[in-house]
Amino acid sequence: MQNTTSRRGKNIVLMTLAIGLAVMAMSSFFYRLQGPVQATSKPASQSAPAAMSQEKGAEIQKYMAMLQGNSENTEALVGLGELFMQAGSWDKASSFWQRYLKLESQDEKAIYHYAIALLNLDKFHESVAQFERLVAINPKNYHGYYYLGMIHVYYLDDSSKGKEYLQKVIELNPDDKEIVGVVREELAKM
Repeated sequence: MQNTTSRRGKNIVLMTLAIGLAVMAMSSFFYRLQGPVQATSKPASQSAPAAMSQEKGAEIQKYMAMLQGNSENTEALVGLGELFMQAGSWDKASSFWQRYLKLESQDEKAIYHYAIALLNLDKFHESVAQFERLVAINPKNYHGYYYLGMIHVYYLDDSSKGKEYLQKVIELNPDDKEIVGVVREELAKM
């Protein structure tokens, strides 16, 4: 008796799953059928992101053309680094920041952006090296200490070193109340 009940229960569960999957597939199909109609019927004011994408594409082409003329064009390297960061294309962004830093090795903004790109690529040790480079150039750069602290605490399992870096942010006492608040919360957890 228990075998028939469990078989019947299994059959009911399997049928429910099959019906659910069929409904999801049909919903997806009908949604995709309606998708292009909705996208083309939007007023021009609502299609700004598409225009922005075209604008960014044009900027990328402009900077790439500048690099073809001069592969060491710093304006183009910075522009491409920033555009690819905005797009979340961390590999490309890091590549352009790295090229730029070969030319302008002490540029704090570029080091910071390169370190952020590396962090987003989960290259934690390389990111730490860049943030350490940043604070070596400018010991008052509290953003560098903040990221060093957070990376050590959350990604490198070294809370004691992370704590040192976070305490350095408090010592520098920046006007950035948001970061100071986050750092105080992190230190309170340790």
